[in-house]
Amino acid sequence: MDAVDGRPVLVWVEAIGGIVVAWAGPYRFAGDWWDDRRFARDDFDVATTDGSLLRLHFDRLARRWFADGVYD
Repeated sequence: MDAVDGRPVLVWVEAIGGIVVAWAGPYRFAGDWWDDRRFARDDFDVATTDGSLLRLHFDRLARRWFADGVYD
């Protein structure tokens, strides 16, 4: 996944993806800051040029992108 200014612009997950043509987010989540299970992430819903609708998140602690799922 590629990002510009903190938003995804290109997504490839196995055989799904393409250039991001629309997105919603970030939806910011954080918690458990008081112990080792802490998390901080930004979720995005994106539409790509191949017609895919995906849920992605950026782990702000690990500084990595993840694909959480594909909408039907």
